[in-house]
Amino acid sequence: MKKYILFLGENYYPHGGWKDFHGEFNSVKEAKRFVEDNSTFNDNGYKATISWAQIIDTTINKIVLVYSWQWNEHTLRKEPGWREE
Repeated sequence: MKKYILFLGENYYPHGGWKDFHGEFNSVKEAKRFVEDNSTFNDNGYKATISWAQIIDTTINKIVLVYSWQWNEHTLRKEPGWREE
């Protein structure tokens, strides 16, 4: 197993657990790039938009980064972004 694993999904139809697992990566940068390059994903034959993602460091069993739609005070709308957990 690689050091980082990625879980992602959409808020409307989360599957939970391993069904939200979308890969393992050697670096946080690789996992972030996967999310950013794949703003949509195949969800049982349907095209779904990524609403959230979690990058987990398997050596410490902790979430290190979270991707979600957040309120932007400057644009006054929700926008996707990363934050440390």
